Amino acid sequence: MPIVVLFVLLLALFVRRKPLLIVFLSMILALNVRKDERVWRLDLLDVGHGLALVIEKNNRALLYDTGAAWQRTFRGAGLNLNQDGVDDRISQGSYAQQLIIPWLSRRGVMLDGVIVSHFDNDHVGGLAAIRRRWPEAKVWSSQTENRMTTVNEPCIEGQRWQWQGIDFEVLWPPKLTSRAYNPHSCVVRVHDREYGHTVLLTGDIEAVAQWMLLQGTEPLHSDVIVVPHHGSKTSSSTAFINRVSPQLALSSSAFQGRWQLPDPAVKARYLAANAQWLDTGSSGQVTLFYRGKNRRLITMRSSKGLAWYRQMLRKRVE
Repeated sequence: MPIVVLFVLLLALFVRRKPLLIVFLSMILALNVRKDERVWRLDLLDVGHGLALVIEKNNRALLYDTGAAWQRTFRGAGLNLNQDGVDDRISQGSYAQQLIIPWLSRRGVMLDGVIVSHFDNDHVGGLAAIRRRWPEAKVWSSQTENRMTTVNEPCIEGQRWQWQGIDFEVLWPPKLTSRAYNPHSCVVRVHDREYGHTVLLTGDIEAVAQWMLLQGTEPLHSDVIVVPHHGSKTSSSTAFINRVSPQLALSSSAFQGRWQLPDPAVKARYLAANAQWLDTGSSGQVTLFYRGKNRRLITMRSSKGLAWYRQMLRKRVE
């Protein structure tokens, strides 16, 4: 864009204003059309021990998981119920309220849907807040029902849909369940068919589900993998990693979290398979920009957190 502006300013020295305006508007229109056709992005948000990932194109987005929610009870005598019958001494919060909703709103992005991998709090805690903000957003899930939402679409093996020219294919689980735990996580392969980019979203699947996926015929190979179960010991067998053969492994984990994830042995397996490793606990938010056949990587802490005063004052908190 700076090059375009400089070009127009140079033209102003030789061309009358009306033709110059036509040239400028034509170039802006051409750039916008190209952006709509070729550009999309993936953001692995920094939500501590949990998961929230945004895929965005043409100012619209899909969300894979919503991070955790929490509540705090304030001590005091007697009940203090509000009009909804909830004790006002209990305050509720979530990464959806504090991070996801403000971030998407500031970017001017409309949320089209939410893919819920499974119904553990660190993955689905913010769903109610997301639904309040975007009630029209579709929800995919492998769980049949939840008090926070009526699921619109099943997220089970064989489900396929296309969104903004990008293909989504569900590889796991094989059927719906009344309560989706780690083994029932919705595994989705994202495929930009025109330019060949692939991303594997794995939720919290563990050894058994990964072994079952290896027995199938569906393609697992992906350029990028969001590492299963935050990089836990049971998350990534050597056979599974080799089958996926990722160039980039992304893990959503908390810095110095109580679970001490990712596990060093798991990280070593990915590195041994020649994958670049990044986790949000060390790098903060991870962003991938896709333009045509090209992919560009940016991490929050490498782009904004290298100044010495930030390192000294923030204590690794953005």
